[in-house]
Amino acid sequence: MGLNLRNGQWMESQTGLGGLLQEVGISYRWELIGGRFNLGEIVAGVMPRLCIVRALPVPPEEIEELANQYPGTTFVIVCHSLPSHLMVMANTLERWSGFIRTSINCDNVYLATPDKRQQWKHFTPRSLWLPNTIQPLGPITRRTPGEILQLGIAFSIDPSEKFPSQLLAAARVNQVWPCRVHLFIKDGIDDIKHTCDSLGLDVVTYGWAIHEQYRETMSQEIDVGLQASFCESWNYVAAEYLLAGKPVVGSPAITFLPENMQADPNDIADLAGMILAHAKRLTVQPEWSEEIADLGRAVASEHNRAAVATIQALLGGRL
Repeated sequence: MGLNLRNGQWMESQTGLGGLLQEVGISYRWELIGGRFNLGEIVAGVMPRLCIVRALPVPPEEIEELANQYPGTTFVIVCHSLPSHLMVMANTLERWSGFIRTSINCDNVYLATPDKRQQWKHFTPRSLWLPNTIQPLGPITRRTPGEILQLGIAFSIDPSEKFPSQLLAAARVNQVWPCRVHLFIKDGIDDIKHTCDSLGLDVVTYGWAIHEQYRETMSQEIDVGLQASFCESWNYVAAEYLLAGKPVVGSPAITFLPENMQADPNDIADLAGMILAHAKRLTVQPEWSEEIADLGRAVASEHNRAAVATIQALLGGRL
């Protein structure tokens, strides 16, 4: 049995991991950290063979204590961003350094990342590539950009997501092709709306919508998706744009994007140029949406298969 611990953003409707594991005969249980029980109580009650802990919700000292207490359980600690992002949140770099030490001390503790490059493999003998899984979308809604170009940006107020650069790029595009920016934003809506007004941008805000509602709105309303993160090698927003047949203005950090969807997140002109290039291509080649959706399905299939294979290997002791 596997136990998958997460914070609120890795929901079954988005990842589809539970269904993928069921298909290969692996039982699982989800738990939300910060719920009724602490990690020790959960592990003691479930006694899982595999415990995947996402988003660093507990300190390394607790993991090391549990690893020693439950040697029959394999613990996998997952960091979803590149090392640069560890400086953004308080104590995160220190905590992750502690997990490196714990993985060295305990032979049933692994560090995992969705980045194939595995930044941590140079420091610990127990490093894994554990891709994020993603639930495929239904049929795409093909759109041809009209007189007003519809741009989508989904973000929280986090330096890693480069939303100021993306807003400035949209404002630059707006000078030659009128834009409407659809903001799917976790917090700070009023401040961001004020910024958009100052930049002369027409803006629609949605707040942090239920995931299914977000996917439906994004699929129906957006021409080009912006997601120029500088530290997420796997990025759910970018992947879902692809699955919906939407071209992405991403960054080289997002490793599954093709080069023609990777812009410099610090270069406003580069971002704006890619927005316009995507929009113009869709105008003359609307069938490009189908190619993009095919790419999204290929990315999802590759990562889903690899994630299941890694979990099977962990449970089978074949690492």
